[in-house]
Amino acid sequence: MLGGVKIPCLLIVVALASTGCQWALEPRVPIDAMPRVDEGQLLFILPAEVAEAGSQRSVVEHRNAALKRDQKVRKAEVILRRHVVTGMTTLELLWIFESHPTRVRDQGPPAGHTWYWEPSRYWVRFDEMGLAVQGGRY
Repeated sequence: MLGGVKIPCLLIVVALASTGCQWALEPRVPIDAMPRVDEGQLLFILPAEVAEAGSQRSVVEHRNAALKRDQKVRKAEVILRRHVVTGMTTLELLWIFESHPTRVRDQGPPAGHTWYWEPSRYWVRFDEMGLAVQGGRY
């Protein structure tokens, strides 16, 4: 017993507090129903310095090889200008950010997931087909 508090009670309080703290640190992004949007709508433009700060060499090399090998890569100009638009695939998003996301959250039924890039605080939400439908900063 510590100061009139039993150890099991203290452990429960510590467990609840740590769970609550973790929830408080989670990114706050819209959790509305999956929107139905037209393909090609601009969500945001990623600043070059953000992409370069988190750049992973393997992702950049893969992107450059794919663009060099196939001149008809879908949305190549949009990717190189770092425009994040609706309808992009996960691979296209990797190429824009030049890195893998630091966190992925499954949205559950009906489907979809959200990718987060930290510390830049960008996020992109995908629908059940794996296409970008929402995004921004949190």
